Amino acid sequence: MEILFDPEGELDPDAIYLQVVAPDIVKLPEDLRADILGQYGALTVAMPAAALLSAAKLARGEPRDIEDVAWWIKEQALGLGDIRTAIGLLPDGTQRENAQENIVFVELLAPTKRKPT
Repeated sequence: MEILFDPEGELDPDAIYLQVVAPDIVKLPEDLRADILGQYGALTVAMPAAALLSAAKLARGEPRDIEDVAWWIKEQALGLGDIRTAIGLLPDGTQRENAQENIVFVELLAPTKRKPT
């Protein structure tokens, strides 16, 4: 398995990559639970739950972030309700507000099936 480090540009949708994010871009809950992806000597590679990762991306709100969240919804069956719940867990009010505003863009990119009217 190949793991890319802080990639830029187009990526294969199934590519696994590590992305370095400067501290305080998005504040995450202090009691953050993460899935351990691997243990390599003293290095532990972990990933927050997809919904929380999506909430953080929506708080930042770059175009690539919006596309990433739409991908999670389309390809990994992540629900908008799960993302909204995770947005409520973000400790910073401004970041919660940004994420709530940006979820509209995700709804446009990854519409859910609607009941016939």
